[in-house]
This record gives sequence, structure tokens and C-alpha cells, in this order.
Amino acid sequence: MTQQDKVYYIQRSLMFSGYGVTIDGKWGKKTMQASQKYSGSSATSIDELYEAIRAKKEGRR
Repeated sequence: MTQQDKVYYIQRSLMFSGYGVTIDGKWGKKTMQASQKYSGSSATSIDELYEAIRAKKEGRR
């Protein structure tokens, strides 16, 4: 999975959870901040936030 695929996954997850994020595949400040809030993680890398969001969606958190 490419970094851009992970960004799309994160943005789709955020959008369907009610966060006002545009699905554009670009890793920006709004996407990062919403990802941190949604996942409860202070991680800043795409990989770490992708894993945190996957874990939350799968109930592993």
C-alpha cells in the first residue's frame, strides 16, 4: 500500500466519522489534526496514524 493509499484510507475514515476532511489524497494539517483527534493518538507520521485508525475501526483499541 502506498503512502497516498493510506492517506485516502485515513481521509475516508475521517469523512465517514463526521470530520470535515476533503478526500484528496494530500497529507495536510487538517488531515493530520483530525486523524490525531479521531484516533486518540499524538502520532504525526502517516504510517502511525494509519495503523491507529485501522486499530480503532477494527476494535483493537
